[in-house]
Amino acid sequence: MGIQRDTGRTPWAFWLSALTAAVGVVALLGVLVWPGRPARADGDGCELKGTVLASPGTSTGMGSWQVQGTLSDCGAANASGIYTVQATETTRFPDGLPEVQERVEAKGILVAGQVLEAWEIEREESEDDPSQVEFHGWVETRPSRVDGIGTWSIRLSTSQRETVVADGNTRFKKGVPEVGQWVEVEGSRQADGTVLARRIRPDDYEANQVVVRLKEGIPPGELARRRNLVLLQSLLPSANIHLFALQDDDDEENLVQLLTTQDRDLVVWAELNYVGGIPEGDPYDIWEWGGEDRSGYVNQAAFQQVHLPDPLTAVRGQGVTVAVVDTGIALDHPELRSRVVPGWDMVDDDAVPNDEPGGGGWGHGTHVAGIIARMAPDSTLMPVRVLDPQGRGNSFVVAYAVEWAVNQGAQVINLSLGGPFDSQVLREAVAWAAQQGAIVVAAAGNQATEAPQYPAAYRDAVVAVTAVDAANRKADFANYGSWVDLAAPGVGITSTLVSQVGYGYASWSGTSMATAFVSGAAALRREQDPAIPARRLAQELRSTAEGLEATNPDYMGDLGGGLLHVARFLGIQETTPTPTPTPTPSPTPTPQPTPTPAPPRPLYLPLVLQGP
Repeated sequence: MGIQRDTGRTPWAFWLSALTAAVGVVALLGVLVWPGRPARADGDGCELKGTVLASPGTSTGMGSWQVQGTLSDCGAANASGIYTVQATETTRFPDGLPEVQERVEAKGILVAGQVLEAWEIEREESEDDPSQVEFHGWVETRPSRVDGIGTWSIRLSTSQRETVVADGNTRFKKGVPEVGQWVEVEGSRQADGTVLARRIRPDDYEANQVVVRLKEGIPPGELARRRNLVLLQSLLPSANIHLFALQDDDDEENLVQLLTTQDRDLVVWAELNYVGGIPEGDPYDIWEWGGEDRSGYVNQAAFQQVHLPDPLTAVRGQGVTVAVVDTGIALDHPELRSRVVPGWDMVDDDAVPNDEPGGGGWGHGTHVAGIIARMAPDSTLMPVRVLDPQGRGNSFVVAYAVEWAVNQGAQVINLSLGGPFDSQVLREAVAWAAQQGAIVVAAAGNQATEAPQYPAAYRDAVVAVTAVDAANRKADFANYGSWVDLAAPGVGITSTLVSQVGYGYASWSGTSMATAFVSGAAALRREQDPAIPARRLAQELRSTAEGLEATNPDYMGDLGGGLLHVARFLGIQETTPTPTPTPTPSPTPTPQPTPTPAPPRPLYLPLVLQGP
């Protein structure tokens, strides 16, 4: 199910420029008909924009509203006047009941000359009104009330946060989020700088979008016409997988249910457009800046911990390309720039997949790439940017990236990312990649849980990697379980980084880092045997691993085959590194130069302190 990329302007520009990997919300045309809502026939749907002159005065909003405004989308010329808007038990009020003199948009059916039977009445949002805001972020603090009413603190980046006020009119779609969750907020900027929220929802999937696989031979337009959807993009055309949009704000899950039960003559499966990202439990976790000295990167004990032969002579990854599907790579980093082959930026839809600033994910892909570069020094790195600076992206973009990378010649795919949702489109993409011979390596996640994370948990198609510390104990943050295949060092790993102070080296912790060790080892094995099937390579990684039972008695069977053992995996005799001689102090004191001040350390403070 490979993908053929157009040689001209890629069609991904249309939707990727709007999505920006997890923060785009698309405003589209088309209305999904719910049971109980007035049925819409072609030409019958109307929209009335105007000012409320009178309301029914009921607590539910049911009754007659008087609205002076302009009626449109009724198959005739726009007509202005005073209309009676009838609200029934099925009428939705997405942002609460409007007040008299407020501007509103009413959608429904014109049942008489000046009477509109409404299925939705909401406050009108002006695109030119700077007070109307929408943003995505991380819940830093929330009110103690179970209904969520009160003051919220939402972290947008390492240095920016918003104070959000929720009142009785605030809608909490899919429940009230908890501290640590990603959320999407819509509201109005108040005079004191706070945001009065109309809506707060968990940011687990893109609003108004569904991903659908159609049966062979079914054109996407047929489903679009049946369900009044908008086709955004044909994601994997050879598999007949497409991205559709709907207009209604609360209908995504209901639509998926309808598609999989009532449209089985057209649909193989349907799912939400899930959002995932880097698996670090806190996107603003602290990393330690190490400056421009590369010695701590090259000589760190983690490479001895996985028994990487020193020096590497028999194999060095020559001729093997590793796709780093992540936040991009700092293309001008001195350690990496000669190693990078052309990739693609699927966030900005261009050929410059640079690691971009602006959020807690900045530098993540660069750090991962540096570990792979040290493990397999002669391999090449293919940056494929699928995550924004916050480290967030869509499952189907990752799926496309996997297939794109394989079609461009990548033999190893590093996925230091994931989420809790079993995405069918991502499942099929990694399975296809494995069938083509590529080895896919993914992070197990950092939530300290045994709940499966995806794509790591796709058995037989992906090598799932968890993290251990320098003493070979499971890292306190690392996920575990029977779905994990292997472990590698993931605590305080020094690698390449880019930050406000430039290019250098820094330590970071996470299963992301552990995953990169395994991808580097896979590149070495690929050089040894370019034709080795992905499944066999994965089996060898597990069977040659070093047991971790003695240091992890509480996790028997939950850390896969054990710790990555590179020498055993490659069948290479280990050599004992020659100890570095201790220099003899000079009897005459040597004048010391004035030390250069250390560069300022980037303030990547955690939003939530988890654990003891």
